[in-house]
Amino acid sequence: MDINIIKKSLSLLLTYIIACSMIVVFPMISYADNGTTTGEDKWNDENTIEVSDAEMLHELFDALNETSFYGSLKIVLRSDIVTDKGVYLYTDNEDNEVLIDLNGHSITVDSDNVADQHVLSVGEKANVIITGNGSLISKNSEAAFHPSAVFVHGGHVTIENGTYEARSTILVSKSLFESRTSKVIINGGTFTGETPLTVDDGNVTVNDGEFTCIRYDSAWNGDYEKCVIINSNGALVIHGGKFDNSVVPKGNVFISAGRLSIDGGSFIGPSLLNNNNFWDNSSKNIYMISGGDFTGADSIFRIINPIPSDQLIVTGGMFTDNQKEELAESNKRGDSDYNLATDLGNYWEEEEPVCEYTGKALRPSINMNVTLSDGYHSLGMSDRFRFETVYKNNRDIGLATVIYTGKGELKGTVTATFRIVPKKAVWKTVKGGKKSFTVAVKAQKGGVRYQIQYKTGKGKWKTKRTNKTKLTVKNLKSKKKYQVRVRAFKKVKGKTYYGKWSKTRTIKVR
Repeated sequence: MDINIIKKSLSLLLTYIIACSMIVVFPMISYADNGTTTGEDKWNDENTIEVSDAEMLHELFDALNETSFYGSLKIVLRSDIVTDKGVYLYTDNEDNEVLIDLNGHSITVDSDNVADQHVLSVGEKANVIITGNGSLISKNSEAAFHPSAVFVHGGHVTIENGTYEARSTILVSKSLFESRTSKVIINGGTFTGETPLTVDDGNVTVNDGEFTCIRYDSAWNGDYEKCVIINSNGALVIHGGKFDNSVVPKGNVFISAGRLSIDGGSFIGPSLLNNNNFWDNSSKNIYMISGGDFTGADSIFRIINPIPSDQLIVTGGMFTDNQKEELAESNKRGDSDYNLATDLGNYWEEEEPVCEYTGKALRPSINMNVTLSDGYHSLGMSDRFRFETVYKNNRDIGLATVIYTGKGELKGTVTATFRIVPKKAVWKTVKGGKKSFTVAVKAQKGGVRYQIQYKTGKGKWKTKRTNKTKLTVKNLKSKKKYQVRVRAFKKVKGKTYYGKWSKTRTIKVR
């Protein structure tokens, strides 16, 4: 029989089996029991498909995606599979559950195409359980793109056991369509990579497992070498497991913006936390430690970051004396910095800005900063630290006022000032006469007067003032060259506000 006919028949058979599982198996087995059946009790031969090669694996997942699968399905691996692209599971129906029984076998992806390097991608509304003590491996470790063994973006995944190897071994990200939060539960397994666990977005719970960070000899070396990375809105809860970061200098857990809760597990390596506790993050980083063994780490922090006591909350766990001192120092400096950061008065720098008169209301950018113990921070870059700005007398030449009032976590009121001065003077005409010269400048608005200065050589400037834009200076020495400049000025409430000098012009007097 023609091989193409055989393949086509197999494909039709797979589609038929999946369709039957959607129509029959789902209501009878998967959810009709309202959760009363668990584990292997949910599976039987009627909703089990065995897979023995890459072609069959891809045809199966393609069919699942094309039918927008719902119901219960068990996939059993019958042999090791090496393929040049991973598989992807997506559905728009939450009523589905796919159990992947690796059955002691492996799926290895070896590809140079970045789009194909994730071994298993679980997208929107798909629910997957991985068991069977097998392996998922992405071999391409040199790519600039970070491949993973399991990539979750909107799906829900439970990992019971097995071996997982890739640069970003388990990668949890945001749903592509933003309709469901990614969720991962890890009950066991061995995870090896440059970053064994990355939580860019979503909720991850680790109950058990071994997470080992290794070095990769590549251009990206050192950028991502941590057992765990938490970014954006990532939330990680660690109940158990072993986290080994002993071969690289970075901390076990890196947090740029997210939440970490540890009540169990053990941690080995140079440090526990290598974090960015930016004060201008839109959301607070939260660290809650109520258990776990940290004595295998050289220190808590790679660099001690000041974290307020309401963000770094330690109520239990095994620590060395040095680690306890680090935690106390972090909280002490963090509470002090928080008081600085939330007091608007600490941001004002005594520098009075100067603006040129335009006839319109002026709102200059005031440089407001504060130096905290962990670095230099700018105000106004965060939803946490907001302030209201009110301007007064900011149209006419003179001294304008700005009133800042703190909002959100920012407290206090600060009054600052800035000067509004005439524009820089611009020449209109400059002419020399007999023992005299006549100058004219372009007229300015704002009720200004003009100051004209002149001198010969290295002599002292002599000054004339006028309300007019044209002035003749007489009784000068003949056949001399005079340097002349002009600026606008205005006196307001006893204080004189000067504009910038015009360009200096040289005039020869007859």
